[in-house]
Amino acid sequence: MVEKEGIMICIDNSKWMSFITNRHNYYLQLKCVRSYCRAKLKANPDNVIGIVTTGIEGVNNLLEPTSDLDKILNHLKCIWKVNSGDLNISGGLVASMTYLKCLHDPSTQKRILIFTGGR
Repeated sequence: MVEKEGIMICIDNSKWMSFITNRHNYYLQLKCVRSYCRAKLKANPDNVIGIVTTGIEGVNNLLEPTSDLDKILNHLKCIWKVNSGDLNISGGLVASMTYLKCLHDPSTQKRILIFTGGR
């Protein structure tokens, strides 16, 4: 079996993703996150995945790490809103690191996946 992972995914929902040229990229970003989550949970059902958005007004849009794929997919449906201020990668990283520190199992690999298309 594949080693257990704790993964936080930072999704760019900044105002820059609302431009016509980027809106399609935003939806592709969410599609990629869905595929990635399915693959990771299929590889090891004990993996946990959390989500944080990185628009300044949306950094608090958190999903704590979970292994429930339905919960993850439902959360992705709730963050279709774009135009949440400027890009705040550092806020997303801080939130991600905070949640990953809560995973006390030393055998868990910890990862942060960042999607960004903003400025």
